Amino acid sequence: WNADSLAARRGRLWPDGAAWPPRFFETLFPPERTQALQAAVDRRIERGVAPNQDRRPLVYYEQIRRWDRLSGSGLAGLLTGWHEAPWPWSLGLLAILTGIGLMARQRWGQPVVSMASTGMAGMGIDLLILLLFQTYRGTLYLKVGLITALFMAGLGLGAWVGTVLLKRGAGARALLWGDLVWVGFMLAMLPLTYAMDRMDGAWLEALLLILALVAGALTAMPFPWVSSLLLLTRGSVAEASEIAQAGGIADATDHAGAIFGALLTGTFLIPLLGFSGSLLLLGGVKALSALGGLLPGGAGQRRRSWRGAV
Repeated sequence: WNADSLAARRGRLWPDGAAWPPRFFETLFPPERTQALQAAVDRRIERGVAPNQDRRPLVYYEQIRRWDRLSGSGLAGLLTGWHEAPWPWSLGLLAILTGIGLMARQRWGQPVVSMASTGMAGMGIDLLILLLFQTYRGTLYLKVGLITALFMAGLGLGAWVGTVLLKRGAGARALLWGDLVWVGFMLAMLPLTYAMDRMDGAWLEALLLILALVAGALTAMPFPWVSSLLLLTRGSVAEASEIAQAGGIADATDHAGAIFGALLTGTFLIPLLGFSGSLLLLGGVKALSALGGLLPGGAGQRRRSWRGAV
């Protein structure tokens, strides 16, 4: 509401551009307008609606609820419930994903669970990095292609590194360590998201681009390991059809997880839990996957042909 603070913030976001004087913001936001907006915000806060914040862009979710009311999609109950109790609903989702993971582990083995959780985490972090860029730089359009390209480059790099490690004997234990590295990566991002508001624009962009590259590499690195573990059968040499099935299962599992990661992170987690909460919940998904690798049978593979499973 203060013209001086708005001018100062604009100067931090675009230090190389021409300064906008506080008088310009006084013209854009005269006292009668800001007072009316403040009163409207206060009324919504009294009804239990949290204010929109940089680290918790609730306005995205309010737009979804608005379109739901206009379209009559029938999702009002779900959207309202998640809005009123975001953490209980999100933890309930985590419990449901855990149950699905246990069933998938029983049927197809731990590698499939790890690959699905990696797909979910990778897509979720990619979306989070895009929104971090939008939040702290004020505009995303000119750099969205570059961020996406760096993530895709990371996918190629990660697949190559995973292949090299596979040739050196990496297997189920490497898959477990990969899950733990994901957890560490998300925990390391927590303080970085707080520091971004104080970083110079060029350093901030470089950091986000590096994070996109690393996230892509961590997403694709387990792919060769999962495909290899799916090929292991009881005393038999994999046939060509089984090789194709293993690759298809690994790829489909990764994309299935990515679907959940995209929908949940962009729609519910970031607006309702904020950046920190989203990182913690996605980290919890990978932590549960790592726990599955420590359970009996987690380091091994399903002892039967994948032909029958498919």
